[in-house]
Amino acid sequence: MADQNQACELLGHVGDDPFAWLGRKVEQREVLRFMVDGRAVYPLLQFDLAAHRIYPAMRHLLAMEPTISATSACSIG
Repeated sequence: MADQNQACELLGHVGDDPFAWLGRKVEQREVLRFMVDGRAVYPLLQFDLAAHRIYPAMRHLLAMEPTISATSACSIG
């Protein structure tokens, strides 16, 4: 799991307000986010680390599951 700072770094995003950028990715159902002990975390399996991008398949996977809400987080712990 990566925290929000790490996820932005892994994706190579350092522009204006990277946290808002990542939040938009969650809202657009391109990236999966969970809440663990009140902190946003992102599973590493969705990141193509060599290319600094989110695997394109994530959008398709998230679209297939109507019970997953990209804007509402699952709490763990």
